[in-house]
Amino acid sequence: MRYIVGVDVGGTNIVAGTVAQDGSEVLGVVAEPTFVEQGPDAVVARIVKLARASIAQVPGKQVVGVGIGSPGPLDTKSGVVLLTPNLGWVNMPLRDRVSAGLGLPATLDNDANCAIFGEWWLGAARGADHVVGLTVGTGIGGGIVLGGAIYHGASDIAGEIGHMTIDSTGRLCKCGNYGCLEAYASGPAIAARAVEGITAGADTALPQYVDSDLSKITAQVVYEAAHDGDAYALEVVRETSKLLGAGVANIINIFNPQVVVICGGVTLAGDTLFVPLRSEVKRRAFKPAVDVCRILPGVLGSMVWDTIYGRDPAQPAVEEWGGIAYALAGLDATLGEDWQILPIIKVGRDLAAQANTFLGTLRHLTPGTRFVEVPEPNNRVTLRYETSERRCEQMRGGVPSWTWPELGPLVADLDALYVNFISGFELTLETARLLRAGFPAPRLLYADLHSLFLGKEPDGTRVLQPLPQASAWFGCFDYIQLNEAEMRQLGDDPLAVAVGAMDQGCAALCVTLGIRGAVYFEQIMDAKTQRRVGPIRTARIAAPVAGGIPSGCGAGDPTGCGDVFGATVTAQLLQGAPLETAVREGCRLAARNVSYRGATGLAQHLLGKLPGA
Repeated sequence: MRYIVGVDVGGTNIVAGTVAQDGSEVLGVVAEPTFVEQGPDAVVARIVKLARASIAQVPGKQVVGVGIGSPGPLDTKSGVVLLTPNLGWVNMPLRDRVSAGLGLPATLDNDANCAIFGEWWLGAARGADHVVGLTVGTGIGGGIVLGGAIYHGASDIAGEIGHMTIDSTGRLCKCGNYGCLEAYASGPAIAARAVEGITAGADTALPQYVDSDLSKITAQVVYEAAHDGDAYALEVVRETSKLLGAGVANIINIFNPQVVVICGGVTLAGDTLFVPLRSEVKRRAFKPAVDVCRILPGVLGSMVWDTIYGRDPAQPAVEEWGGIAYALAGLDATLGEDWQILPIIKVGRDLAAQANTFLGTLRHLTPGTRFVEVPEPNNRVTLRYETSERRCEQMRGGVPSWTWPELGPLVADLDALYVNFISGFELTLETARLLRAGFPAPRLLYADLHSLFLGKEPDGTRVLQPLPQASAWFGCFDYIQLNEAEMRQLGDDPLAVAVGAMDQGCAALCVTLGIRGAVYFEQIMDAKTQRRVGPIRTARIAAPVAGGIPSGCGAGDPTGCGDVFGATVTAQLLQGAPLETAVREGCRLAARNVSYRGATGLAQHLLGKLPGA
């Protein structure tokens, strides 16, 4: 495998990392401030130093070149940066200077082109043919991918979306023009607009975030205050969303893309920015162009390779996909035709090929989607059934958790997210809290907390344990799923547990009971105040009965029933079903899952198109 050093030159920071040619690995990531004020020679020296530091962290790898992303405009053929308002460079031969410093061949392209091409190749726009994107940071860049290739235009200037004029007599931009989108909605512009309001007497707590030093206010500080409910900060963010929405609507009307990707630091604002942005786009762009945008529920969990003993003593151990694969099959069987699934799932390289083969069997999948491949070994679980509902579980493997910088851009454009803690290590509590802040209602967050209740012995044996900071976890999701044993870890009074969960902001609690069905707890929301009021409603939904015996008793395979249940409930809720109806359908398909082994082909079985196996 050959490797390339990638360098992102920004107005604030320089980042370098060594990337496998097929995109399967990103290694040796290092970063430093750009320090533009030190001049171009110092910046080039810093680029070379960081690239060397990245290469030094991957000994034995065959590094064959360096790719540089820089703000433009620039000339890709000669490798010259023509003009960069945020760096202050004019006719800078960046490609050749970096190549000479490293002794490696180099290429140069616009940093936003690189970012959006990456989203097309391995990110949020995988599988789309027509993609336009914005990168919102120190400046606002843009990239256009048509038919799998970056569109540069006649003279490499295509995609300078940040310099689209949105007010012909507006704010002065660093490029010298007036009224550019970048002059209003880039990170520094957001901060500048906030400071202008403060000095004009705006009632806000923003100065308290920076010890009254207004020079320290950044866009991130504004986002934080907005998340905390500061009315003025919210106003600044919402005004930014309208400006960006106008720009995105222009893009949609001109290019009619399948996907518009917005990435960069602005994604930290979450739905405080993205919900009004989407509304602005729908208000301004032509309806046929907006309608081709996909509706995307994300799925976050772990693909697990199961080895299962004992459920049929006459048979040898069965090896098959488990974990989130059952939930993916459940969603595939129950989602409406206007929904597509975006799996946000890491798999180890040792099983990546087989995992992606399974993924290709799903009919609701976002086109071109594949799992995120990591170098660590994939999670593998050995299950030994003592009875149809009692088992011993051992896990090995090392797929790493998601961090918010990884996860945030992937969930920014989703309408819902189903999270299943298959290993218990998918997210830390800190990342879950950031997910909640960046993914507020009305977008739906459903979580099966299952393996958060499982400790791990040195030999990999999973043992039931109380969930530390359970109340904090409850505050991170709208709908939470547990099983009966996990519920007992939280207290002896199920109703008191449910009240505690809803006090933290959870809308409903679903508890699976095996062959006895499931119980739900919910509290009605007042449509005007958006607050939950009145008594908690609860009911047990029995498992379907065939011949007087609840489905799931006796012979059969209970593996994955909880995953199918949760996926089905999520799909039903997304399509407007009341919770009781969703739970009833979840019980029906979970019971049907018992008569089938494994996840491959399970969606067709759940739909009644394949017999039990």
